[in-house]
Amino acid sequence: MNSRQKITSIDQLPKRFQPLAKRIGLENTLIAIDELTPRPDPKFHWVEQITEPEHFPDGIFQDMAHLIGVENTLTLMHEFEGETIYIRKIKESFVTFWHGLLKSQWRKHNIKALAHEYDVSEPTVRQIVNDHEDQISLFEN
Repeated sequence: MNSRQKITSIDQLPKRFQPLAKRIGLENTLIAIDELTPRPDPKFHWVEQITEPEHFPDGIFQDMAHLIGVENTLTLMHEFEGETIYIRKIKESFVTFWHGLLKSQWRKHNIKALAHEYDVSEPTVRQIVNDHEDQISLFEN
């Protein structure tokens, strides 16, 4: 699992670590990241030999390893070991967010276009917009 590229500048860090690196320096940030990285149990030293997506069992783990990489898949497996995880559909997970987007883009005559853009029916757009209008009218003077 030591196939990582050597990081020599702050720009090579993931964006979430860059502000920290600017405050405490690249070397200290790399040390902190290394210290926080989960380590496999010594009993499972053989896990380090897992380097290819094909080393994972068939199915979702192999797909994940192809999609996000071997190391990231192992990290997820380590972090959520023994858990049952259900990954919702994106649209269901962010329903409040996309309703907000739809409401912000709504104009009286573009219901059909919004229904097409958000892959929902026109009655669904009307319901979301009507809920939005009802909320506005409740708080208007």
